[in-house]
Formats: sequence, C-alpha cells, structure tokens
Amino acid sequence: MTWKIDVLMATAEVVAPVLAAGREIAARLTPETRKAILRVKGVLCTHPEYRRRFRSTDIYEAVLSGGVRTVPDWWTWLESRREAAL
Repeated sequence: MTWKIDVLMATAEVVAPVLAAGREIAARLTPETRKAILRVKGVLCTHPEYRRRFRSTDIYEAVLSGGVRTVPDWWTWLESRREAAL
C-alpha cells in the first residue's frame, strides 16, 4: 500500500503549517505505528464518514497519541473523543 499524506496546496502561509505537521508526524513514526496507520486507514478510507466525521489526521493522532492499533480500537477512540467534547 502506498503511504499518502493529504496536503492542501495554497499560499505559503497556508501550506507551511501543514508541512510542519507532516514533518512532526513523520518524526514520530515507528515501523509499528506506520503499519498500524496503514492498516486502520486502509479500512477507514472507504468509510462513508471519512472526511465528514473524521480525517486522516484523526487516524494519525489516534495511533500516535491514543494507542490505537486496530479498527475496533479506532471506533472506541473516536467515540471517547466525541463524549469528551460533550
């Protein structure tokens, strides 16, 4: 599977923080977290709520900061975030 990070191309002021975030994510990746992100994103990228209720960056955060390693873990993590926002 090809590794892809979504990037919006616009003015330098808009792109700079996006690129910085991408560099931060890349610096935190390990072989294990990279596999987990690809595994979870590989399933979720075709979900009808992808890019509506959640985005790639949410998946990266869930794996890198939330300990998510599986799709069921992902849904639990997402629901806990929703509950915390209420």
